[in-house]
Amino acid sequence: MAREPNIESAVAERLRAFLADTAPDPLGLRAVVEKFGSLPLILDMGGCYALRTDGEVVSFAWDEPHGLMVVDDERELVVLTEELLASLSYEPVGFSDARAAIEAFRCDPTRFDAILTDERMQLLRGLDFARLIHELEPKLPIILMTGHRDAELDARAKAAGIAEILDKPLRVQTLREALARQLRAAKP
Repeated sequence: MAREPNIESAVAERLRAFLADTAPDPLGLRAVVEKFGSLPLILDMGGCYALRTDGEVVSFAWDEPHGLMVVDDERELVVLTEELLASLSYEPVGFSDARAAIEAFRCDPTRFDAILTDERMQLLRGLDFARLIHELEPKLPIILMTGHRDAELDARAKAAGIAEILDKPLRVQTLREALARQLRAAKP
């Protein structure tokens, strides 16, 4: 989204004032403040702004958040993965039953830009789940999560159209990079 040239200087002044003051944000700029490396980030409905340590403001385009489906038969892992994805600015929707996930996908397939699924689930294996999803939407990136990876699984995953395999336990940086690659590749 293009911005007027004077917006960044106005935002910079507001960011500096906000970061110097601990009072509530009366201008409504702040929705969330968090530390990312050494950069304070300010998120608002208009975008994301980072104030670098040298005082320069860097703005980032604010795209619509990507909807991600998370499927794992261990409910605690679904919740944990949803929280992790939300912290990365995605909109996760989790399911602990792969059959319910398929029904949700059938009802609204455009809601999801990618799917993360576990392989070893009781009612429906992740690769079987992926095949059913790809019957509905062949180009949707599906990332398989597993704690039991071997060469045979890699071969079966490739045959099932799995975009990537991530080893459990998930690592934030690995997940962030895999999603960025797959969402970038899936853009029309």
